[in-house]
Amino acid sequence: MEFQFTLPDRDLWREKIISELKENKDRILYKNEIEQIEFDITQVTSKSFETPEIRISNEWKNCFRIEVKDEVEANQSCLKALMQGADSLFFDIKNSNTNWNKLFKDIEFEYIHSRISISSKKEHESYVKFAIETRIEQIDLVIDPLAEEIDSNENDSFLINGFELQQIGANTWQEIGVMLSTFHEILINHTNARKFNFHLGIGSNYFIEIAKIRAAKWLVNQLCNLYQINPELHFTAEIGYGNKSLKDPHTNLLRQTTEAMAAISGGVSELTVGPYDGLSAKGSTDFSRRMALNISNMLKEESYFDYVKNPLKGSNTVELLTEQIILKAWDFLKTLEKFESVNGTAKIDFIRKTISETRNKRIKKFNEKKLELIGVNCFLNPTDETNSWTKEKMYLELPYLIFENCN
Repeated sequence: MEFQFTLPDRDLWREKIISELKENKDRILYKNEIEQIEFDITQVTSKSFETPEIRISNEWKNCFRIEVKDEVEANQSCLKALMQGADSLFFDIKNSNTNWNKLFKDIEFEYIHSRISISSKKEHESYVKFAIETRIEQIDLVIDPLAEEIDSNENDSFLINGFELQQIGANTWQEIGVMLSTFHEILINHTNARKFNFHLGIGSNYFIEIAKIRAAKWLVNQLCNLYQINPELHFTAEIGYGNKSLKDPHTNLLRQTTEAMAAISGGVSELTVGPYDGLSAKGSTDFSRRMALNISNMLKEESYFDYVKNPLKGSNTVELLTEQIILKAWDFLKTLEKFESVNGTAKIDFIRKTISETRNKRIKKFNEKKLELIGVNCFLNPTDETNSWTKEKMYLELPYLIFENCN
């Protein structure tokens, strides 16, 4: 039996929304000061704009990220994470003279996806030599061209790092614009580059974050089409620390879960949910690491988030948000293209200044209680907590924006 559905009249639909909003009818206009986005939620996307078609898989990897300072300790943490549901590893090398055999002991890389980021040129050369001698091929060596001045070869993967831009205060189109500009310059200057990891940060604005991922994928595909290339692209995401509280771990779990839901619904192929206390003075606990890993496990095994492909396709508001972010990110990309080098002083200074302005707006809204965060600046947990945030995490010479530090 076939059912015929008639499309509703948009004007009647709009009138119905306004009548039901009553005295709050101005809410039909969506305004976001941080994103500098404003539109009528009942409008349709521009006729000249083709709705982005996002090609995604239902599946995503549950990634465990580890900052390596002690090889044996890091190795044990990775083995434990793999036993608790992780199926991807990200090694962030912070020490020197790394003993690669100790770090990788008993890890069966042939069954998982792994990446390694190295900021030191000496360590980079050491790892490349080790990888050749041991014929290890399952680990992608990723290079962040904004933060690292390391010569790459055609087997390396470029890390287009939006996560840390978001962590220092960037809004969605600033994050994507810088990522696109970095990607564009790599295409021009490294014609042999074939692997790219677009790593996005996920904040607390659910639909904005979904639209951001969709916009990033659409824009990257546009650039690839312009250059008529088909590189290996990975879109990954990481849950950040800005809205988390060391005094309210239970609310953190709710935030981490909804942020993970947004990342998955947006279509990432890998998700890192780090422990909420990962940047605290005492460091993360076994329990907080286990709970963070379990979020992906539960969304996949119990909530079946991997059953639906591109679930927000056709949602009027999400499509409008996606279009707005695409247009603003593209404009920002054109502004950044005036600079000569991907990590030149003038360009980095401009990016830092632009993000600082957005960062200061966020802090102002927080201090004026226009941005309310449960457990951080409202409905505080009366339990005493002696732990504190460290201030050592920096990117582009700006510290991570953690609102609990702004109190």
